[in-house]
Amino acid sequence: QGKWLDACPSTVLTRGCSHTMGGDREFDVIVYGATGFTGTEVVKQLSKLSVTSRWAVGGRRKAALEELVQAWGVPGGVVIADVNDFESLKKMARSTRLVLNATGPYRFLGEPVVKACIEAGADYADLCGEPEFMERMLLRHGEAAKTAGVLVVHACAFDSVPAD
Repeated sequence: QGKWLDACPSTVLTRGCSHTMGGDREFDVIVYGATGFTGTEVVKQLSKLSVTSRWAVGGRRKAALEELVQAWGVPGGVVIADVNDFESLKKMARSTRLVLNATGPYRFLGEPVVKACIEAGADYADLCGEPEFMERMLLRHGEAAKTAGVLVVHACAFDSVPAD
């Protein structure tokens, strides 16, 4: 309970990087994949923790996202993005400092989100426990993330323990 954000490095939400600080980003955080089971739990915790008042929920189903906004008082509203529409992912990532990705399985749905965040200069965090995905993202996108100054943080949850 409440361990999702507690387990993440505090720098993901509080660091002062030039590419994410200031008035150029509408949100501090977007919970992407917010209507799934895990995404909804993240939304509940974020609404209780009051880490920031500049956050929104993201995904592809507007009506379901609007229900979350109403139920949990999400201050920033809804951002529509779909893993099958890369431009929508980049637009979402350009609007925030951090994308908390709750879509899965990551090996099928995660890479476009990572890539969009890097290209848009937004930090990325997920709660993945899939070692193959994490290694593949490091190999394919590690240098680009480093060059862009973007944090990519995997397994950022209380029970995201990768298997052997």
